[in-house]
Amino acid sequence: MVLGEYQHNPVQNGWHIGWIEQVGAGLRWRNKAGANWPLTLDLANKQLLTDTRNPYYAQGRREFKLVDSNGRITAFQFGGETYHKQ
Repeated sequence: MVLGEYQHNPVQNGWHIGWIEQVGAGLRWRNKAGANWPLTLDLANKQLLTDTRNPYYAQGRREFKLVDSNGRITAFQFGGETYHKQ
């Protein structure tokens, strides 16, 4: 449902292209710049939670807010930016 490639437009660097992947029983964000961190699904609140391994955590950017259309995840918002599913 949330797995796949996501992209922020305009793409200005490797931080703007990434993937939500299944890793064992959990989820992980990995971007083209090489950064990655675990995600915890909070479906009741339509978000993916990060932890302190997220380099933006101390700045208050702690969740990916899921955007859906007709029950399908089409994007997420993180730090005021929207990443669209490709």
